[in-house]
Amino acid sequence: MKSQTKELVRYVINGLVATTVHYSVLNICMEHLHLVSAGISNMLASSVGISCTFLGNRYFVFRSYDHAIFSQAIKFVGLYLSIALLNGAILFLWTDQLGYNYKTGFLLSLALQALLSYFFSKKYVFSGNIKPIIKTPLERDGVEDAPFSYSGKELENFSTAINWKAYWSHEIRPYLGDEVLEPGAGIGATFMALNNKRYRKWIALEPDKAMCSVLEKINASGTLGSGFKVFNGTSAALLPQETFDTILYIDVLEHIEDDHCELVRVQHHLVEGGHIIIVAPAHNFLYTPFDKKIGHYRRYNKGMLRSVMPENMVIKKIYYLDCVGLLASLANKLFLKTDTPSYIQIQVWDKFMVRTTRWVDIMIGHMIGKSIVCIFEKKTEKAGEVR
Repeated sequence: MKSQTKELVRYVINGLVATTVHYSVLNICMEHLHLVSAGISNMLASSVGISCTFLGNRYFVFRSYDHAIFSQAIKFVGLYLSIALLNGAILFLWTDQLGYNYKTGFLLSLALQALLSYFFSKKYVFSGNIKPIIKTPLERDGVEDAPFSYSGKELENFSTAINWKAYWSHEIRPYLGDEVLEPGAGIGATFMALNNKRYRKWIALEPDKAMCSVLEKINASGTLGSGFKVFNGTSAALLPQETFDTILYIDVLEHIEDDHCELVRVQHHLVEGGHIIIVAPAHNFLYTPFDKKIGHYRRYNKGMLRSVMPENMVIKKIYYLDCVGLLASLANKLFLKTDTPSYIQIQVWDKFMVRTTRWVDIMIGHMIGKSIVCIFEKKTEKAGEVR
């Protein structure tokens, strides 16, 4: 405990020095060189400050001398290039677009930079390559064991996140067919987000009887279309002859204990050239009591999804979404420690963070994010895999 406290003190000292350098460069760019864009100025200043941070982290904070400086520098540059772009994006939005004072925007970007810098430097850049251990919810460190009870309130709150639904639905829409299977349909939020065309068939499977009842009532009103059918159950109950061209797991696969077995089973119901579409929470280091509360066995990264892919399938797309949301989730885990996001928190994330992250994600090449998107395609003679 004492060593960790000393490390944090060294990190703060190093951060103050790097911040002084960062701000000095920013001030010179804005006040003396009179650069037109605050965003460009802050990206330049970030680059200088980040260089100071790297040297301080290696030789002063983490004292990681047993790894090659070149390999550490490559990792550090990748991490901080993303942070520098994010800093530029924040001031571009804050000052160039909204007209607020650049000094306030600088403090906002600085707080995000400090959070990301410490966590990823400690866990990724200045540590050995540690293979992640995937645990079930009952085995997670720091999370008390308790019977799983899902109230459904979280689904209602997240169903109001219209910008987030518009974001991920835009990403997966090119791979949607006309005959869709949706295990874990919940209260129908996924179908309503994607209900911009007529489907020949949409089979919604929901194992929770209460949620299934809600969905059946909505369907009975006729608002979901004639092709929409609701069944209380899982993919294990499908008839052998039932086939689909699309199978959706939108925030569902992480709820299934044996995810590989699930994917192997459903791919038998997928036509050649059809797609399994997965949108799931990313990165186990973000796992919190909230994940356990709503029944998550895991959060995913690219390697984990590759490892559960059935043999007769290929990966068409795999990438992360919502880098800004990742920062918010990390801040919650390290500082706020709330076990359930409130309605207000969800609205702030959806109305402000998601709108920002849509173009920041593009700027950083979808390198990091709070969620992961993966498209599996069933092999045909012409199928190819994109890694």
